[in-house]
Amino acid sequence: MAENLAKTAGMIDEIFSLADHEFNVEEFNDRLLAQKGVYLLNLARVGPVYNFTRYIRGPYSRDLADAYYKISEKNIAPEHIDIPEDVKSDLKYILAQGLEYTEALATILVVAETNRNISGKELIETTIRLKPHLKDHVEGAYKYLENNKHYSTLIRAT
Repeated sequence: MAENLAKTAGMIDEIFSLADHEFNVEEFNDRLLAQKGVYLLNLARVGPVYNFTRYIRGPYSRDLADAYYKISEKNIAPEHIDIPEDVKSDLKYILAQGLEYTEALATILVVAETNRNISGKELIETTIRLKPHLKDHVEGAYKYLENNKHYSTLIRAT
């Protein structure tokens, strides 16, 4: 579990800066976006690392949820976190596609993490079966991941 709240605040601050939106812990969609953004940054080896599990709107980290509530309650100032420019660019693109796309993309990655020998076709089908409401975003998100240097190796069968 990551417990450096100032660095976590910095990660969340950067995610929402890239999304051109201010984080509000009271807003469900903001918490959802924080979860997906931190998950994607962690996969790119950035920031305090949190453990994520597959969840209904998933990947989800209970420890991260606890952290952003503590950050809000204690008004913890964000500490700068170094994010490589190419990772920022990738994340900005992903976030610009919208919350459903971001959730679809993150779900593909978490399914791939827990099913290392799954083919691309099976990965798409499994993601759609788990989250049929995201069907319109899954194939596009998969294609993006396939061509992305930070994430492509994570969706390939071993």
